[in-house]
Amino acid sequence: MCAGVIILLCVPAFGWSSPAPTTSRFDLPADTAEVSLKRFSEQSGLEVLFASRIAVGVRTKPVYGERTPASALTEMLANTGLSAERSEVDGVIIIKQSNTPSPMKTSVLDKIRRALIGVLVVVGPATASAQAVDENSSDTPEKETVVQLSAFKVTSEKDYGYRKMTSVTSSRTGEDVSKMPQAIEVISGELLSDFLANTGNAAFRYSSSVTVKENAVGQADIFNLRGFALPRYYNGVALANSYSSVPVNIWDNIDRIEVVKGPVGLYYANSTPNGVANYITKKPQFINATSLELTAGSYDFYKVIADHQAKLNNKAALRVIASANERGSGYHDGNPTRYKFAAASLIVRPYSKLEIIAEASYLNEHNGYQGGANAWGYFINPQWQQDLNNPSAQILSYFRNTYNLADDTAARAFILNRWSPPNNPAGPSLNTWSADLLAITGKAPFPYVNQDVNWSLYSPVGDRIAPQSSQSTYGGVTPTYEVSILLTPLENLSLRYHWAHQETHQQFVRQIIQPNTNGFRADGRVNSLDVANLALQGFGDNSRLNKSDAQQFDVSYQLELGGTKHQIGAGYERFRQYSQLTTAALDFNRAGTYTYGNGNTYSGIAIYRNYDPFSGDPVPSLYALQSGPTTFAFGGLNKNEQYYLSYRGSFWEDRVNALFGVNRYEVVFPKPAGGNADTNTTYTYGVIAEVVKGFSLFASKSEAVQFTSQVSVLGPGVLPSDNVQPLANETDTGYEFGLKTTWNDNELTGTLSYYHSEREGVVGGDVIRTTTDPRNTMGTQVQFFVNGGLYRSRGIDTDITWTPNNRFQAVFNYNRSLEASIVSDPSVNPNTPGSLDYQKKFGRPLSQSPKHRMNIVTKYNFDEGMLKNVSVGAAVRYNSTYSITNATPYDLWAPAATMADFFVSYRMKIVNTPTELKLNVNNLTDYRDDYTWGDGRVIYGSVKFSF
Repeated sequence: MCAGVIILLCVPAFGWSSPAPTTSRFDLPADTAEVSLKRFSEQSGLEVLFASRIAVGVRTKPVYGERTPASALTEMLANTGLSAERSEVDGVIIIKQSNTPSPMKTSVLDKIRRALIGVLVVVGPATASAQAVDENSSDTPEKETVVQLSAFKVTSEKDYGYRKMTSVTSSRTGEDVSKMPQAIEVISGELLSDFLANTGNAAFRYSSSVTVKENAVGQADIFNLRGFALPRYYNGVALANSYSSVPVNIWDNIDRIEVVKGPVGLYYANSTPNGVANYITKKPQFINATSLELTAGSYDFYKVIADHQAKLNNKAALRVIASANERGSGYHDGNPTRYKFAAASLIVRPYSKLEIIAEASYLNEHNGYQGGANAWGYFINPQWQQDLNNPSAQILSYFRNTYNLADDTAARAFILNRWSPPNNPAGPSLNTWSADLLAITGKAPFPYVNQDVNWSLYSPVGDRIAPQSSQSTYGGVTPTYEVSILLTPLENLSLRYHWAHQETHQQFVRQIIQPNTNGFRADGRVNSLDVANLALQGFGDNSRLNKSDAQQFDVSYQLELGGTKHQIGAGYERFRQYSQLTTAALDFNRAGTYTYGNGNTYSGIAIYRNYDPFSGDPVPSLYALQSGPTTFAFGGLNKNEQYYLSYRGSFWEDRVNALFGVNRYEVVFPKPAGGNADTNTTYTYGVIAEVVKGFSLFASKSEAVQFTSQVSVLGPGVLPSDNVQPLANETDTGYEFGLKTTWNDNELTGTLSYYHSEREGVVGGDVIRTTTDPRNTMGTQVQFFVNGGLYRSRGIDTDITWTPNNRFQAVFNYNRSLEASIVSDPSVNPNTPGSLDYQKKFGRPLSQSPKHRMNIVTKYNFDEGMLKNVSVGAAVRYNSTYSITNATPYDLWAPAATMADFFVSYRMKIVNTPTELKLNVNNLTDYRDDYTWGDGRVIYGSVKFSF
């Protein structure tokens, strides 16, 4: 037997023994010998044969440009200890160690090749990234299955490290990013792994276009792209959410995240016009390999992840990923979190023109509140305290005259009770104070503004406090199932069917801790905190339930006429979603009586209104308050369908590519009451042209729609005279133009663009009409809504990846927001420019829209000398100041921040097992602020074994 596994690489398009062309264009970045030889075989069309043992630990040199196969191999294998020979009989390239004469004669080689091949590697999955082949594989030789690539599969031959050159999100058919008239950013799995960004929030740290409220509760508005909410998809299907609450998505099976910016209405018509993010999962790679990674870190962080791949035979491959994680409380004393996750995927290729992929995953999670928006409630405007304790002459005069008070002493007493009633949460009192100041001065102060909070006034810990009690949790289970079928019956005809089912079963229990308005103790500490603000949506997994089911069918036909390539695509999607919400009734009489450490005794709800944080007692239990079983509150089923038709043309030897598409979107159920605004047609246009080699200009425009399903008046007091009407749908548009580069054979790749996006017809509450309607003052609630708001976002966006050689790579991205504003809103009274609504909507930018946001990410691999097998990487993240929420009472701005992340890894062998040791430090400078609620410096250590 031959020592080691014999590996044969082949490219079906050239046949087993086709002669090589005189020259070929090679794009071979430096990599492990196994990977580089596979790519050489793909790009040259030659068969390559080598024993796997001689390639272990060998890294090749980069080769780019026009070369003969012989010169390319010589350059690639220089100083590696490997050399190449070509069989004169059948043209097979034989790789051997340079200092060892080849023991294999041509005649013997042919027999070995047919009898002793342990692993046969065939050009396979579109997103495959080669990994080490199990040398102990005992697969028996089988007849090779030639895979015919379809329009729905992309090749990764130009991908290297952080550089990704293909996208399936932007077209559904898998396209070269450099040929698409859109700005497309791919956050690679390599980058996520290097910087240990294994959560959805952390992953977007390295995209300048996306801003994330990393430690806020998992709701829909946490992710923001170019000024608007970021729609997120999972393998091209909308993520299931239950009333804006989404699961904490685990990235242990995520291969990469594709952020397609700007005009994407052709495939994502019911979304915002700024773009989408799509999470692509890892697929089997037809290899035998297993890895085990163990990680420990700050805040009692522990994680284990196992990734096993098995080549079942030449027609099927399996991949199983399992992980578990626990994390203790963060810097702000948030609650511990934990999860268990498992994902399995199977690829079956019964014959060359058919591929079937099945995937399933299961997440069981428990999430405490590491922080959240409610911490903002501690940023009370200090002017309130000043006006309360020392009201101005203007304020005293107003209250004397308005309420017929006898003198200033009576006015002071009235103000004290009005703006700071005993044992009441601060929020309503602050709103009353702000409204009064609007009437007095013509300008309403914001109840919450930027300031340093002295947390020792609220917390015995002194410098931190959780805004929710330890009883606040959310989580549950999230199963996902998918099946994709790719069929290429003809060389130029491809068909794709994709079915995806996702569920979210979540409990949601929230108890907010907020300041009271009953003053402070002699030492400056708050007298009490209010913890009666509860949201109990059941204690079971099904308190928030969502089930979504999507079916997609796509067809692509390609032809070439007169030197011009044409591709016609058509598709259909049917999406169904059921959401359900339950609640649990509370009876505060069950609380009985309670005496705090300060000696004060309370009963019923007063126990929760007057919680003493310095008594040493925990927050009183809320679970004993549940007075009955969880009951159904409301729910509903929504269905929609969409159809698309697209044309792509490639002209002048692929130097000009054009796109045109149309999407027909229909809400099947429910339809807006009394209206017919349940369908919408949108159009997409785009063109990209190479002006000089490696540089292309592009432009695109697209439309989108957001169905409101909203009527003009709601509530029990609605009358026929209110003339209830369905409100029109929001209509969105976006355009973008800029420059793309693939300079020097993809050494420098990326995009520089200008974008302009608008949302028109945004629905909002008609606050003025609602508050002035006499029915509301009499206790009969009615709410009025109006649409017509215009939101605009425009700016400059760039994303560049530089890979000059196999040792170094860098990513630079930058976003300059030129405008992120509400241009018009009919719900705001233009005659009161001093009101909170007016100031917030017309005087402040849209939230999470810093004027400047930038990332620089670098990595260097040492391949010789004392530091051989060491890799180091660093990331610098910067954002200028930005408003953190669009909510009206808050004028809070996250300060400008510069943060740095760092990692170092070392590859070695332990008992012949490839092992990687790694140290990660995130937020190296230990930056913290009380607005984004981060944990400061976090350190992780990990070890990874590859079998």
